Amino acid sequence: MGKKDITEKKLEDFTDVFADIVNVLLFNGDQRVDSRELRNALPRSIYKIEGEISEQERDVAKYWQSKDTCFALLGLENQTEAAGNTPLRIISYDGADYRAQIRKRDDVIRYNAKAKGEQDKKPMPVFYPVVTLVLYFGLERWDKSINLKACFTIPEGLEDYVNDYQINLFEIAFMDDETVEKFRSDFKLVAQYFTQSRKIKEGNAEEYSLSTDDIIHVKEVMELMSALTGDRAFEEAYNDSLEGGKIPMWTLIDYVREKGEKSGFDKGEKSGFEKGEKNKLVKNLQTVMVKMDCSLDQAMDFLDVSEVEREALREMI
Repeated sequence: MGKKDITEKKLEDFTDVFADIVNVLLFNGDQRVDSRELRNALPRSIYKIEGEISEQERDVAKYWQSKDTCFALLGLENQTEAAGNTPLRIISYDGADYRAQIRKRDDVIRYNAKAKGEQDKKPMPVFYPVVTLVLYFGLERWDKSINLKACFTIPEGLEDYVNDYQINLFEIAFMDDETVEKFRSDFKLVAQYFTQSRKIKEGNAEEYSLSTDDIIHVKEVMELMSALTGDRAFEEAYNDSLEGGKIPMWTLIDYVREKGEKSGFDKGEKSGFEKGEKNKLVKNLQTVMVKMDCSLDQAMDFLDVSEVEREALREMI
């Protein structure tokens, strides 16, 4: 598992951050999901192909059971680059969760029978909805398929019989300011940074203007920003003078800017990563992307590319 995946999960796994993301993206900022109503769900599911047992793992998943006994499984999946196989991957996650509900049906029925009349136990629904949110952090528009049918060529005559399935895609960098301001957790900093980075790239802004709210989960935010941007100055900010206690959001960006460190290499010359080696690795990455139909970041994870090398490679590819 790549470092980026781990740090994304660490921040989003906090119930206050998870509830905040769901409330803004699904309920337009209405506080429908209380963080106290969330409990962890097992992110792994098992499947069998040609006699081989394998497993797949969501980024973050939680059960939501509200006071009115509404029950659902909510999942978050992170993407830093658009990937054409995303609908296939998401439907496999959701399908595995629905299959688990069928498998556990009898157990739930027995639990409800025992819980009847006991005030401290809520009945469990036999079946419940599964909703997955795909959070895309790229600074370019998502240009890959978002629905299942677009992932493959359908033989003539079968179009009406192939069921479609569309992912719930949210392009974080392209959210409007009004939506970003609805976040109440540390995720606001992440959303602000990416929306403003996109504006700066497009020439629509010159400086970052971030919230003055305190960061609650300081270490996890800085690790996430370091992983998503490739700039180690974010992570070093925690290890340096900013370590310990809450800090304002704007302080983080100011600190990184003062450090003056850039991710990757300066003109491809750092860390002894010579031009020939870079070209060889670029070819290997492109081969993996084609053969495995995966994103650049997924290929980098597969080849164990270091965080230091990644930004320079992104610029080359």
